[in-house]
Amino acid sequence: MARKLARLLDRRVLPHLAAGWRAYSQCRMPSRPPASLGGESLAPNLRVPEELDRQLEQLAAEEHTSKSALLLQGAELVLQRHRRGRDISAGLDFVMSHDAELLKRLEDA
Repeated sequence: MARKLARLLDRRVLPHLAAGWRAYSQCRMPSRPPASLGGESLAPNLRVPEELDRQLEQLAAEEHTSKSALLLQGAELVLQRHRRGRDISAGLDFVMSHDAELLKRLEDA
């Protein structure tokens, strides 16, 4: 029974997880901030610890960009990772619900 279940998971679940992981692991920080903010501009105050501010300043100088652009890139990266995580969970939920009857039969075998 355990072997059957393992084979089923290998064929049905792992390809979805592997595809999601490949997409997640290939996530790269955009080289530039978004070209447009949709016509709206926000100027929030952001408190950054001194050490992080120094690191941002150094990276901004190395990349010839602004700290603001780096923070925008970081925010976009966080949003992309969360979207991918939700996509992977949704794919796994689909497989588990779609093949629930088959998994139950294998469990009982």
